[in-house]
Order: sequence, then structure tokens, then C-alpha cells
Amino acid sequence: MSYLYAFRLSSSELVSLGVSALAWPLFIIATGFVAALALVIIARQCGGVGCALRSPFFWLVVVLGVILPAVVMVFDIVTTRAEYVVTGNCTLVVDTSFGSVRVSLPNATVTLTGDPGIKLRKHGIGVPGLLVGRVELSDGSEALAIVYRPPGHYLVVKSDGETVILSHPGIEEVYEKIMSACRATR
Repeated sequence: MSYLYAFRLSSSELVSLGVSALAWPLFIIATGFVAALALVIIARQCGGVGCALRSPFFWLVVVLGVILPAVVMVFDIVTTRAEYVVTGNCTLVVDTSFGSVRVSLPNATVTLTGDPGIKLRKHGIGVPGLLVGRVELSDGSEALAIVYRPPGHYLVVKSDGETVILSHPGIEEVYEKIMSACRATR
């Protein structure tokens, strides 16, 4: 199968975004607060910090309140799938962990815009520089989105009740290839 364009986010890119995101410092502060609060409460009940550190309840709080959420966050970011291809026969195939869509581009409306009208993320993953999943748009409709380090432009594809929003460095080139090769409606 020939491709006009292919885009895939690798696990290493997802991890680097997740690790550098604002979510991690907030996560560390919140979980540190949970662990410190548990330590203070147990220390007051058993007569000191040494006693609290030997308490199985304290370590249960640390495991369930700190370590387990950290593992879940890393697993969620690492296992997120986000890729799309524009095939030689002008079909856009978008595949994410949160849904898949196939759109015939000659029958679709394709626009390049500065604001796709994303109102909120309904199901997916969102950290600074990355949004993958289902989103609600300002007009009340839903779209499947892959937004990676958006350069300021968004490719919006609409066809048969499906809307796809794509953005990443080089999206303007993708738009031009689609418009020239697929004769999509603007």
C-alpha cells in the first residue's frame, strides 16, 4: 500500500512529553502531601515518626497513594497509540487508543484553521504538547484528535458525521498534499 503521508507518535516521544509535563510536578506535590499527612496522623497516634515509619498502614498508604498512581500514569502514557496515514487512494486512516476513523478524502471537507474549536477532552490523554482522544467541539459535536506540539494550524477533516482534528509540525505540508492529490473539498 502506498502512502502520501504517515505520522506516528513513538513511545519515547510520549514518555518525554509525559515526564516533562506539568502533570508530574503536580502529581509529586499531591502524593507527597498524602504521604506526609499519613505520616503525621500515624506519628501522633503511635508516639513518634520512628513508630509511624514502622507502621504497615503508612507503607500501605505510600504504595496505594504514591507508587500505584505513578505506575498507572506512566503505563497510560506509554501505551497510548496515536498514528494516521493518508493512503495513495486518498483515504485518511486515523488510529488511536481512543478510537479509529477511516475517511474518504475526495468526499470530505478538509480545512486548515488556527482554531478548531476544541472545548474539552472527553476521553483520552492530554498533557502540555499532546492531546490524543475524543474531544467536544464548541458546536457540541465530537471529534477524534491527535494534536502533537501544535504549530498553530489544525487540519480538520469532516465526512459522514465524523470529524478528525490533526496537528503537528509539518501539518501544512500534509494539507497541501491532500488538496493536490485528493481534490478534497475546502
